[in-house]
Amino acid sequence: MNFYIGDSKNDINPEDYNVAIDDELQDYIDYLSRKNLFDDSFDIGKFNAIDPYDDIEICVEDLPELIKMCEYILINSLLDGYKYDKDEAKENLNELIKMCKKALKNGTGLVSMGD
Repeated sequence: MNFYIGDSKNDINPEDYNVAIDDELQDYIDYLSRKNLFDDSFDIGKFNAIDPYDDIEICVEDLPELIKMCEYILINSLLDGYKYDKDEAKENLNELIKMCKKALKNGTGLVSMGD
């Protein structure tokens, strides 16, 4: 799935800058969630509710939860058990944090475009 800054699918252009979270990373985050490796400082359900095969609008109010989730994964080295490209996963999570912060600054949500 690819994330774009915008409040609806009509606000984005697929050629615009986006952050890709591949199926393997999404599955791994879901695995971490099922293993209860996240604390209660954020709602992991906001990420788990994103359908990787559909286009989903993520409201600006949910962006802090996505930022907290990404930061938690990075700070707590939860990618150590990730069997794919850890550096790429870290880069993508950091880019998603930057995108969320930019969208927050603009008062805009994100759109996740499914595969």
